[in-house]
Amino acid sequence: MPFSNRIPAYRFTLLKKMIILICSLIIFMLVILGFYTNAKHSDTVSEQIGIRALSVAQSVAEIPEVQEAFSSSSPSEVIQPIAEAIRTQTDSEFIVVGNRDGERYSHPNEDRIGQTMVGDDNDRALYSGESYVSEATGSLGPSIRGKALS
Repeated sequence: MPFSNRIPAYRFTLLKKMIILICSLIIFMLVILGFYTNAKHSDTVSEQIGIRALSVAQSVAEIPEVQEAFSSSSPSEVIQPIAEAIRTQTDSEFIVVGNRDGERYSHPNEDRIGQTMVGDDNDRALYSGESYVSEATGSLGPSIRGKALS
């Protein structure tokens, strides 16, 4: 019996093939849309965090007590309490204030006050006087930072 009139147990009709193709296309498009939406949301959140960090940095840099503290013999005694109060009020992870040499006058870990700031992202603020947002890895790990000079 070389040829049989038997119908295969499972046969794909044109309608079934079209349904499978259309469903596959819809699933593929939804996956791509999901990735795009997630990436866009992540970018928007990062941008908003940066704007907030820059706003806090500029506000701290403009506080008269902070500016005056740089000319005192122990700036960290004045700056640290102010920075910590602002940090808790703004729900920031950290606020680090330093001088033009990169020496810290405030830090959430008080044992790091007096040490050099880490991250290699201070030059634009220190030498060009720019206010900007940067992403760097410092002593507290990776972060989105606002940089400002008073």
